[in-house]
Amino acid sequence: MFNHLLYLDRNFYRTFAANEIVDVGMDLQIRSGNLSVRIASSDEIKDVISLRTAVFAREYKRQIIALKSDLDRYDRNARHLIVKDESTNKVVAGYRLIEGQSVDQYYSSSEFDLAQLMAFSGKKLELSKAVVHRNYRTGKTLQLLWKGLLKYAEYRRIDFLFGIPSVQTTCQQEANSILDWFRSNGHFSESIAEPHREFKTPGKLRLNYSEVSEVIPSLLKVYLKSGARIVSGPAIDLKYKCTDYLMVLPLDQLGEKFRNKFQSRSGPLVVNG
Repeated sequence: MFNHLLYLDRNFYRTFAANEIVDVGMDLQIRSGNLSVRIASSDEIKDVISLRTAVFAREYKRQIIALKSDLDRYDRNARHLIVKDESTNKVVAGYRLIEGQSVDQYYSSSEFDLAQLMAFSGKKLELSKAVVHRNYRTGKTLQLLWKGLLKYAEYRRIDFLFGIPSVQTTCQQEANSILDWFRSNGHFSESIAEPHREFKTPGKLRLNYSEVSEVIPSLLKVYLKSGARIVSGPAIDLKYKCTDYLMVLPLDQLGEKFRNKFQSRSGPLVVNG
């Protein structure tokens, strides 16, 4: 359902509009049937946060709770990549994109020490709050998100993508087994970020590797196939009942097969309004 009763911080939206971020409302000229990809306008941001609230509160936490806004302080400095169903005028998927000027503007900094990552030369774009409406969880929607992401990254001349993909477990043993799976399958690079103390997990017990591969979500599998590397130990997030890992993807290392599949060859970017 799209009709959610929730409290939205109206002062936030007025502030966002006043910031006059030039990319707001940008049409990325990517279409597939009724679906289009764009950078959300200030009005569309309300819709994507409503969608996030419904998914993260009622699905990701796996419990019925009092519905409240998923809006947080990191949204203030973010752009929001969205997939929109033009036939219903509804936002059906979204990605939060942050180009921060300081470490504390990045969502990942709430769980990990990003000092070493920030020392890397090159322009960085953080991905967070990936969300897809349950009726649109198909390969088509994910492909549109990635096409939009790569086109926007090219426009912004981004060198690195990074973020904290999640696996739905809070078991310490499972979290460490998943890290071992990353290592054994060539998806782990040198650790450059430690979880903050409240997110750290001890222990080294393992699951069977075949069992681990079954719990890796589709989006994280896409990251790994693209050439992304895990660069941290696990951070258990009890608020959202999941375990997070810091992921980094240098875009100059994006595989040719992956780039050919997802890189859009559509028309020029258009900023509306």
